[in-house]
Amino acid sequence: MPGAAHFPAAAPLALALALAVGAGPALAADASSRPSGAPGAVVPAKPSRRAPSRADRDRARAALEEGVVALEHGHPGRALDPLRRAVVLAPDAENLRDLGRAYEALGLVFKAEWAYRRCLSYADSSWVRSRLAVLKAEEPAALRRARRGARPNPKAHP
Repeated sequence: MPGAAHFPAAAPLALALALAVGAGPALAADASSRPSGAPGAVVPAKPSRRAPSRADRDRARAALEEGVVALEHGHPGRALDPLRRAVVLAPDAENLRDLGRAYEALGLVFKAEWAYRRCLSYADSSWVRSRLAVLKAEEPAALRRARRGARPNPKAHP
């Protein structure tokens, strides 16, 4: 239709779509201020990963070391808090891989799978891919245990 360049009713849809794709509030606010059909009205974008500050990287490195030491001494439960802290401070492949290791050692298969998949979003790793394959193969048993509320066998994971 000539002369009907703006559709104000589409602005809420643009806002909802921008938030749904994870574009963040900045893009959502920007999208809602543009008329529908305008160039770039809704641009699905990957959420940006904020680069951690040097201080955050240093704190993450210290937390990672604390968590890895606990893992190496056979205390995956003690490793969880420092490893989670490392991931929050500086999410990267190494931090997520070791968080996955702790979850796996505790028998938390689905959380381990999540951490390993996130790890692969930062860097490819054949070791992580092999662990995902093992977890996938063990998934039916983990589901049965979860339904029964049974604790995993700690000796099943070295």
